Amino acid sequence: SGVGFGSVAVIQKHVTSTVGIYTQQVVWSLSIVSSLFTYLLLSKGIRNLATLPKREVFLALGAGILYLAASLFQLFSFQNLAASIGFTIIQMNALWTIAIGILVFKEINFKNYYKNILWGFIFTLLGIFLLDFAKK
Repeated sequence: SGVGFGSVAVIQKHVTSTVGIYTQQVVWSLSIVSSLFTYLLLSKGIRNLATLPKREVFLALGAGILYLAASLFQLFSFQNLAASIGFTIIQMNALWTIAIGILVFKEINFKNYYKNILWGFIFTLLGIFLLDFAKK
């Protein structure tokens, strides 16, 4: 997984530097949409696509719009930051994922693991600070 994500970051940084952001974003978005549409056709069948609940469709569209914004901001960050710093900061999404898992979905008991959670947040922020320090 790490090799795959690292390879993607290198390709994105190169394409951002040579071609630009918007062409990359269009190709990226069309690839995601075509992949998801193919998956839906193969798993649900074309007739069942129209019967999907509206709530699920709107949630999916909302998630797609948020993902589009996140990926666009990621590509903008590659214009201003070194790939090693930008991609690492982007991976801070794990902090939000963990927070949602703890606070919304109650996946673990915060009271029992608050020390581990606090150390995780501290080390994440320290890592980003050290990356910024290393750039200077």
